[in-house]
Amino acid sequence: MMRWMKYLLFSLLLLGIVFAKTARHELGGKKTYVVVNGKKYQYWYLKKGDIAKFSITGYATAKIYVRTQSGEKRNITIYLDDKKVKSFVVDEKVSKKSSEKHLGIITKAKTMELNIPRGKHTIKIHSDDGRVLVRVTYRKKSTGITMAPQKHDGGMVLVANEQELGYYRASKDKAVEYVINGGGTVTLYTRLIFSPEMMGTQHYKLKIQIDDEKPTIYEFETVPSSVSYFRGDDKVIPGKAKKIKIKVPKNRHKITVQPEGATPVAVRLIIPMSMLKAK
Repeated sequence: MMRWMKYLLFSLLLLGIVFAKTARHELGGKKTYVVVNGKKYQYWYLKKGDIAKFSITGYATAKIYVRTQSGEKRNITIYLDDKKVKSFVVDEKVSKKSSEKHLGIITKAKTMELNIPRGKHTIKIHSDDGRVLVRVTYRKKSTGITMAPQKHDGGMVLVANEQELGYYRASKDKAVEYVINGGGTVTLYTRLIFSPEMMGTQHYKLKIQIDDEKPTIYEFETVPSSVSYFRGDDKVIPGKAKKIKIKVPKNRHKITVQPEGATPVAVRLIIPMSMLKAK
């Protein structure tokens, strides 16, 4: 049991915990988009002296992205609820995969994270001495964590809102299998893997089996995602995520996930922290 728990905890550390969301923009700056590998990300363009204000409801972790024009250095000041928390210089290398209409050739993003307490809070970003691009995302603190399977048909990295999330491929020939200490409800996110010739809305069925019990068949309808992609694989496109809640009985169980059709599916399992405890 201890060997299995060590493997599980090591695997969990390699994966993201929850999806990141874009912080609500309240005022300041001009909305623009940074294009990275053909994907658009919302930023705010600030000139010297401009302040952009964002609101976030905690308990959460905020992530701030700042880019400048290639070859330029810029000073930035960050405020949380009108209290100065950080000043830093943005002096990053040029990004060969990014572009933006105001600054043209831009740098890679300089990033920093802020812990946001419970309740509603504001983040202000001040451009001290020049033109910059800023973006703020956040992820809620969660009692759930991503679990790596014992068997799968290949690992996949999904990029969504500039965050990387671990997914695993389930195919007709090879299922994804998890071994779990039960006594709670887990959440399974599934994404149909679109090939280039697949167009528009697609239907798919997913077979979920606990141990040797009769499988449950779930049926979904999905379309290609316009805001996410698989890292390092331009030949396939992720579908929009669909969610399944699975109640797992007490004691140790095997969960098998497999598509009914020939098209593979990417899956990601989130378990509550309480189920990490050895029974």
